Amino acid sequence: MSFFEFVRDLAATHPDPDPFLCLVLDAEGGVMTSAAHGEWKKDEIVACLDAASREIPAAAAQEARTSPRMESGVSAVAVLRTDGWHTAWTRLPVAVGRARHLAVIRRASDEDPRSLGRLALHLAHAATQAWTSCERTLVRRSQCVIERMRKKLQEFEKVSALAQLCAGIAHEIRNPLTTARGFLQLFAERCDEKDRAYLELTISELDRIRELLEDFMGLCRPDREEAAEVDMAEIARSVHRFLVPEASLCDIGFELNVPDHPIPAAVRPAQIKQVLINLVQNALQACRGQSHAAVRLDVDEQEDRVLVHVVDNGCGIEHMDRIFRPFYTTKSTGTGLGLFVCKHIIESHGGSISVRSQVGAGTTVTVQIPKCASRRA
Repeated sequence: MSFFEFVRDLAATHPDPDPFLCLVLDAEGGVMTSAAHGEWKKDEIVACLDAASREIPAAAAQEARTSPRMESGVSAVAVLRTDGWHTAWTRLPVAVGRARHLAVIRRASDEDPRSLGRLALHLAHAATQAWTSCERTLVRRSQCVIERMRKKLQEFEKVSALAQLCAGIAHEIRNPLTTARGFLQLFAERCDEKDRAYLELTISELDRIRELLEDFMGLCRPDREEAAEVDMAEIARSVHRFLVPEASLCDIGFELNVPDHPIPAAVRPAQIKQVLINLVQNALQACRGQSHAAVRLDVDEQEDRVLVHVVDNGCGIEHMDRIFRPFYTTKSTGTGLGLFVCKHIIESHGGSISVRSQVGAGTTVTVQIPKCASRRA
């Protein structure tokens, strides 16, 4: 809310029974804004402003030379009579931008002009006090916002530096890990059956570490893939074709429900495909060993977003509050980064991911992605 709006509100709501016109003036007496109180005819306001624009600048120049201020420090009031109008004007207690004076004009009558002067003083002080108080509040709020943003920026810089460091460490670990795995495979070919079992167990643990490093590095490295308009229904079909064999081997029904028409969306397709594969594989894992196990992948659209549902009738999730925490997993071979990475990817598209689950009954994961997704920092 600007100072001019404060003045207009004060003038409009003032209890004075007679009409008056309130003006805010610059240092030369030029009219910056006006506010009418009471009933006015349009031509009357025009005539009033015309008279004020002729007479007040000269009076302002005279005031600037003489600087009429009372000893108490309160601004003096000048009262003029021009063309049947009484005008009372005074300095604002505090300059507000280019605004320096406030004037009140009403039709000349037998009323004591000093009452008009008192009205001008009242409006000048009330408007300035209200604006100053509001300005202090805005400054305090702005300072609080700036301080919060400064702290968040510092935290972001620390996290960014830590992520770069961790990515570098992960890269350095991966190289000797690959070498160690290769030598273990060579040793396994020359060992007896008992020792080979131990070596294969070690190799599988190294593969688990490598998978963890790949997930972690995928989270830390910047996204180089550009958003492109793709058909979300076709992405879902490709995921279905890719995972149907895995579902069949586990004796799990895998159903796809997509509309016949395309569902266009501006996304990074490889990342969205990664999310869908991860969610469906989680659903297949939850259904292993269940009778009449079934997983369903649904893709639909609303006016401005795409909806994806991954539904299963598997074992359900017990600790719902932990599922998006990094490194939390209930799988014996899981890394605990799958859902964490999925959430990161979907939110980077400006979307959301939510989970509903009941232990022993199944789980539904819902992903919402804006059709015109924009990358978030």
